Amino acid sequence: MTRLYLLILAALAIFSNPSAALGVAKMGVIKSTSDHLKAESDSTTLVKSSVNAPGSQVDDERTLSAYLSTLDDAIKRSKAVDNVFKVLNLNRASDDLLTNANWVSWEKYVEELFPKNFKDEVLVKTLREHYDDQHILQMLAKAKENPRTKEIATALEKQLINIPLVMLTSWKGRNLGPGHVFKVFPVKDSSQLDDFVRDKKWGFWIKYVDGITPDADKVSRILNPLINRFTTEGVVKTIASDSVVDTKYLEELLLAKWLGDSKTKSKTVDKVRGGVLKAVFPDKLPEKAEDLVARYTAKAVKESRDVDDLFRVLGLNSKLDDLLTHPSLVAWMKRMDDVYSTTDQRSIAMAETLMRYYDDRHLLEMLAKAKKSQSTKEIATEWEFKVKQAIVEQLASWRAQHRHLQSAFHRRSL
Repeated sequence: MTRLYLLILAALAIFSNPSAALGVAKMGVIKSTSDHLKAESDSTTLVKSSVNAPGSQVDDERTLSAYLSTLDDAIKRSKAVDNVFKVLNLNRASDDLLTNANWVSWEKYVEELFPKNFKDEVLVKTLREHYDDQHILQMLAKAKENPRTKEIATALEKQLINIPLVMLTSWKGRNLGPGHVFKVFPVKDSSQLDDFVRDKKWGFWIKYVDGITPDADKVSRILNPLINRFTTEGVVKTIASDSVVDTKYLEELLLAKWLGDSKTKSKTVDKVRGGVLKAVFPDKLPEKAEDLVARYTAKAVKESRDVDDLFRVLGLNSKLDDLLTHPSLVAWMKRMDDVYSTTDQRSIAMAETLMRYYDDRHLLEMLAKAKKSQSTKEIATEWEFKVKQAIVEQLASWRAQHRHLQSAFHRRSL
C-alpha cells in the first residue's frame, strides 16, 4: 500500500514540481536500496583495490571483469537511478540534456545513492539505456562548449569512449572467440534473440570476433548455435522485425548459410520465400521479408558458384511454361553476361542449361509460343536456333557413337 501511495505521489508531483518528484522518489527508493548498495559498494571497493594491490596474484583482466559484473549487478537490482531519470523526464530531453533543470537534481541523487568512484559509470549506463551512443556523444560535444557543463561532459565522454576498450580487454583476457556467443550473452529461459541484437554489446562483439578471427567460419560458430537455440524461424523473425534495427550482420550470416558451400546446395529462392518465410509469416509476407528475399536473390546472382547452380537457385528449373517472362530470368541472364565474354559462348551455355532441365519437345513448344510475343520474340528466336543446333549436334554424336559400336561389333564377330 505504501509503495502504491508513493507512486501516486510521484506521478502527481512531476506535473507541479520536479524537485518534489525527486524527493518522493528518494523516500521510496533509497530506504529499500541503501543497505544493499552499501554492501555492493564494499564488495566493489574490495575488488577494485585488489586490481592495484602490490603483489596481487589475481589476473588483472579477470578481476576487472568481476568488478564490472558486480557494478552491473548493483544497478540491475536497484533500478532506482533509472526510475528517477524517467520520473524527471530526462529520457525525453532535447540535445541540451546536461543543462536541463532536472539534470543537476538527478546527478546529485546518483551521488547520494552510489559511491563517488562509480558516479560516471552509473550516469553513462543510464544514458545508454535511453539514447544511442552517437546521440550521447553529440550531446556531450555540445555540453563541452558550455563552461558550466564542460567538466562533467568531458568526464562522461571519456567514460563512454572507454566502454568498448574495457569490454574488448575483458573478452580477450578470457580467450573468448566466435564460438563463445552464449558466454557474452548468457541465455535464460525467457531470452529472445531480439534481446541479443538490441544489447549494446552486440555491435562491439561483432567487431571483436571479426578482428581476432577474420577467417573463422562464423556461420558454424555464431549463427548455428543461435539457430539451435532460437530456430531458423526465430532468426528470420528477428531480421524481419520492425523493432530491431541492427540485424545486418545476422542477415549476412543467414544468407551465407542459405547460399551454401561446395558441400551444401544453395536454397532456392522459392524455398526461402514459400518455405522458411512462409512458416514465419503464414498470412502475408511483410515488406521487410520480401526485401530479404530480394537481397538473397542479389547475393545468389553475385556469388553463385556457376550459372547452372544459379538457374536452380532462382527456381528457373521448375518446368515453367512462362520461363521467358519469369522475373528471375533477367538476373540469370545478367550473370551469364558476366561469365561469358562472347555472345556465341553465352548462347551455347544457355542452350545447354535449358536442355539439362527441360525436355526437347517442351522447350521447343515454349520457345515457339514465346516467338509470337513482341517482348520475347528476339530472345526466343536466338534460343530456338541454339537449341535446335544443339539437338542436331547431339544426334550427330549419337549416330557417330552408334556407327562406332557397330564397327567394333563387326570386327569382333570376324
